[in-house]
Amino acid sequence: MNARKGLFIVVCLTLCVPGFSQDRTMQLLDPMSGWVLDNGHLFWTIDRGAHWDDISPDLSKPPGAVFFLDTQHAWALTTEDEKGLMMFGIASTTDAGRGWSKAAVKVPSQTAGELDGTGWLDFVDSMHGWLLLRANSSSAFSWGLLLATEDGGMNWRELPHAPIAARPVFVTPKDGWISGIAGGGGTYRTRDGGKTWEAAGPTDPATGTGVDGGVYFVDARHGYISGVFTRPHEVELVQYVTEDGGDTWKLDRSLADRSSDSKSGAPLNRFGPASMVPTSIGSTLLTTINDGHGRLSLEVIGRDSKAAVSTSEGFLDEREGTAELSFVSSSCGWLRTDRGRILATDNSGSSWTDISPVARRRSSGRESRELSQPTVIGTGPLAVRQSSAAGVYYSRRLGFDAHNVPSIAAMNTWFVSVQCLQSRVT
Repeated sequence: MNARKGLFIVVCLTLCVPGFSQDRTMQLLDPMSGWVLDNGHLFWTIDRGAHWDDISPDLSKPPGAVFFLDTQHAWALTTEDEKGLMMFGIASTTDAGRGWSKAAVKVPSQTAGELDGTGWLDFVDSMHGWLLLRANSSSAFSWGLLLATEDGGMNWRELPHAPIAARPVFVTPKDGWISGIAGGGGTYRTRDGGKTWEAAGPTDPATGTGVDGGVYFVDARHGYISGVFTRPHEVELVQYVTEDGGDTWKLDRSLADRSSDSKSGAPLNRFGPASMVPTSIGSTLLTTINDGHGRLSLEVIGRDSKAAVSTSEGFLDEREGTAELSFVSSSCGWLRTDRGRILATDNSGSSWTDISPVARRRSSGRESRELSQPTVIGTGPLAVRQSSAAGVYYSRRLGFDAHNVPSIAAMNTWFVSVQCLQSRVT
């Protein structure tokens, strides 16, 4: 299954978080297979996260960006700073990480300090791909160096600068899109493989600004732009659709958020990371809300802007938020929290399972990761999760991972004993 045929989900948080076009650190490719980039390691599963294999390529630096075209073809980008000049490398696999080919990416036009090391990858097939490298600039200005390959990533050629620094999305070797908020934001389109770009996409009728969101195409003609319009007293979640390859866009659905800060009056903007599920009759738009008390609500928003809600209890810590989503249907998907945990659901969010990779060595000597079904010992910040299959799972949350404090009764016995010993000595 092609990785592009995923879904578009929008996350609503109780805290303001930027960005529909965020960097991707995990992806569910089909109901069984997916990948996670965690602490410099690339992990792969083919059984819904029950077992994980470390398929990290053997590179001098950990991968900073990953792109999977499907369940076999993938590319990983590494970056190394050498006296202000960024050295880039690409690793590619055609067998789901069992073997990797490596190549250097030469960027002869860069000057010292020009690039910040961030890059985005996109491939439209096993041969044609693009690499966008973000340049150092102010918040009011954004651009990136764009490179293209026609041989699967072994050789790259530089193209003219991209209009903004964001992840490119190509539909064919000629037709591509970039959308983001950097440097004023907006949506741009190329019809010649990235050589030239033009402003495209819908704009806010009230302000004239572009959508802060992301572009997704099912095929060369049918696509979506989902994101938000931010106005003085409200933020509106919108989804636009096209049926003519992006020549025209029409509003498909919207959802307004008029909540605001009690002091400044500015909109809180609860809408965050995004993802979508295209179907034969349109698309499924979902949002998640973390209410700050461990409840996780998944909403399916219809074209009438009404939402069907599934709420789960106790899957998030009190201040743990949602950071990224990847769904392959309206019921089956993954969620990454802002503490790095990976949660999975197969019932539209009625329940979630923690499938976060846990380090483990197999007898072969190759590091793999296997699902731990943790038992929670205690409550609150001193809780310890332990698994009989994979040992102790160490939480990333602030506080102690484990403690060996005796009971109050034991402490009292110790205190009395010490007092008796002291009285004998004196």
